[in-house]
Amino acid sequence: MQNDIALVISDIVMPDMSGVDAANKMRELNSKLPVILMTGYDIKDALVSNNEIEGCIILSKAFSLKVLSRNIRSLLEA
Repeated sequence: MQNDIALVISDIVMPDMSGVDAANKMRELNSKLPVILMTGYDIKDALVSNNEIEGCIILSKAFSLKVLSRNIRSLLEA
């Protein structure tokens, strides 16, 4: 079941759990899970202190579909 998810795309700032925390929890089941996080905030402000997630792509909103698809492809082909 842990391999059913091929990629996680999440906003960093969410109501009950941050996207970083959610991705870290999913990575407890699959440490190689590719992750794309997005934010409308300054990236340094969104990733406060130790909440950074290793090996993920962070996109600043607003991004184009071309940028998103290029990043998805690069993660899935890696």
